[in-house]
Amino acid sequence: MYDQQIKLMTVLTKMNRALNDKLSKDLRSRGITPTDYMILSVLRDGKEIPMQRLGKLVLITSGTITYATNRLIKQDMILKRQDPLDNRRFHISLSDAGRTRLQMVNEGHEPYLARLLSDFTVEDLDDFTEMVKRIGRSVESKG
Repeated sequence: MYDQQIKLMTVLTKMNRALNDKLSKDLRSRGITPTDYMILSVLRDGKEIPMQRLGKLVLITSGTITYATNRLIKQDMILKRQDPLDNRRFHISLSDAGRTRLQMVNEGHEPYLARLLSDFTVEDLDDFTEMVKRIGRSVESKG
């Protein structure tokens, strides 16, 4: 069993590295950082998200989310609103310019991602996603 566990961890690490490298390179070629892309993508549905939650969703620290959101605010890609009930909290939403920028990036990035994963059916991807989630939950609960 130990051999299979090590093999799984090795395969997942290699897959993550390869996918991350390819996607990062593609996004940078489109003039956006992976972090900025993740933030804009999370905000794409138009709802405001508390900044702290946004950081957790894109897997970055509170200091990094502050730096990244300030950079995107300067570029008019997102909007930041102070919580009227708690002045320490801020809510982030996508601006019209951010929505337009995300759409432009996705015109090329979505087909690129589809090409990278074209050997797999939707069912394959759903099954794999669920299995990885199960592994993640198991590791988190026992760690």
